Parts: sequence; C-alpha cells; structure tokens
Amino acid sequence: MVEDWQKLRKSKIDEIRNSLLDRILRLSQCMGMLNPAKQVIQICGGYEAVAEMTGRSTVRVRRWEYPRDRGGTDGLIPAECQRLLLIAARARGIDLRPEHFFDFQTPDRAPGFGVEGAA
Repeated sequence: MVEDWQKLRKSKIDEIRNSLLDRILRLSQCMGMLNPAKQVIQICGGYEAVAEMTGRSTVRVRRWEYPRDRGGTDGLIPAECQRLLLIAARARGIDLRPEHFFDFQTPDRAPGFGVEGAA
C-alpha cells in the first residue's frame, strides 16, 4: 500500500515538474529569450564545426534549434555536448562561455525586467 502511494506521489511530482519546465520554456520564449543553440552554433563556426566538436551528426546539431514538437530540444544543447563544446572551443581559441548556453533577457535588452534598487 505504501509503495503504491510512493509511486503515485513520484509520478505526480514528475508530472508537475515537467509541466512547470514546459511553462518556463514557453514564458522565456514569450519574453524574447534567444535560441541558445543557434547562438552557440554561430560562435563555434557552424553546424559542421559543432558536429565535429561534439561527435554528433550535423542533423542532430540542427535539431537542437527545432521546437520540441518537431523532434528538437527547443534551443537547448544537451549537457554532455555543452561540456564537449566548452573544452573544444577553448582548445581552438573560440570565446565560448557557459552563459552562451543560457541566453536570458537582461535589463538592458528587455526594458522593465530589471531589479529595482539593485546595486
């Protein structure tokens, strides 16, 4: 009985978490969040360069830019590929930084979204 309740609870927690992540993604897109995958691919020199740096196919790299409903990742690069890209970029002298993978709006790019009174 307790195990069934725990399974149900875990299932509900997973459902809520996935729903919240989906809402956060949609909200960030509405607020004008750029596609981080597109930015990283440009910085690194294109699809072929990123594919070489990560050991993925160019088709897989392109899918990072696609929305989830089209088989993509909504502009998010998988964590393992982020690590590989940072290492390869450093070795190649490319100025790729962790913040490039998460390009959220900043106050200077999105008026009204700053923190009032922050110093």
